Amino acid sequence: MNFFRLKGKENDDGACLVWKCPQCEVVKRYHLISGGIQITVVGLGIAGSESFVYDLRCATCKYDLRVPAKELPIVEQCRELTSQLAYGQLSAEAYGAKIKELPARFIKELLALTQEWKCTTCGEENPITFDACWSCQSKQKKAPTLEVSDDAQPLPGFKTHTNPWDV
Repeated sequence: MNFFRLKGKENDDGACLVWKCPQCEVVKRYHLISGGIQITVVGLGIAGSESFVYDLRCATCKYDLRVPAKELPIVEQCRELTSQLAYGQLSAEAYGAKIKELPARFIKELLALTQEWKCTTCGEENPITFDACWSCQSKQKKAPTLEVSDDAQPLPGFKTHTNPWDV
């Protein structure tokens, strides 16, 4: 018998978002995955020891994007918008615009990982977190207004909205 043990479980709470996957590089469904861990001692669960984490997971490649518990109501808004898209009540363009308007960190991070802008000087595609073209160093005409965590940047460790090749 184990004296001390961690029990883990994972629940798929269904599709709640349709967006480009940073790993698959095509539009995919994301499911909300809730996971819990509980500490047990001599087979008995310790009250208050259960901890939950939430992720959006690509249905194809299993790419995970962490969702803070405080943003779960926004995930439900995503689920409602995704349902409207599925039933033809929203066009793909309207769906994308409404998702981008949601005030969630996980949306901003997903945008930072998947959106690009085209350089008007040389035509190269650049990550949205760059304010200058990686190829010709021309400044972007309209600077992005995303606030993203360092982990969501294409090259962690570099400040957001800067060209990492500029020294």
